[in-house]
Amino acid sequence: MTVEMTDEENIWGSDNEASTGPQESLEVKKLQQIHSKRGYLDGISSAKEENLQAGFDDTFPLGAKYGFQIGEIVGKLRLFTTLYGNADPQVAADLKQAQDELRINRVLSARHFDEELQPLDSLKVLLSKWQARVLDYEGKYS
Repeated sequence: MTVEMTDEENIWGSDNEASTGPQESLEVKKLQQIHSKRGYLDGISSAKEENLQAGFDDTFPLGAKYGFQIGEIVGKLRLFTTLYGNADPQVAADLKQAQDELRINRVLSARHFDEELQPLDSLKVLLSKWQARVLDYEGKYS
């Protein structure tokens, strides 16, 4: 399909017009390349932003759920460390280990999710391990 443009629509000028010189022709071609590339990059960026937003919208609730669970685990371990850490050094050691293992960049890494961004068993095992440890301390100190 060929699209015909009027002289007003053709910002680059017609190919059959006489050029005023080789330098102008090179400048026009360079300008065309720059604008074409910029348009292409703008289109790619726009598509990436739309996909990024859709991905964020789809996965935010999942990330928030895990963030809340991790915050609860670390918060309770921190409380036990504050209250009982002098008498029970294992609580402080567990807090340090939990903070390391449950760092957000480790929990939300690709190794814990499939291609559909559904959590794998490895994430459930990790969270269950720390939830059980917190329950042990709750039983011990309640």
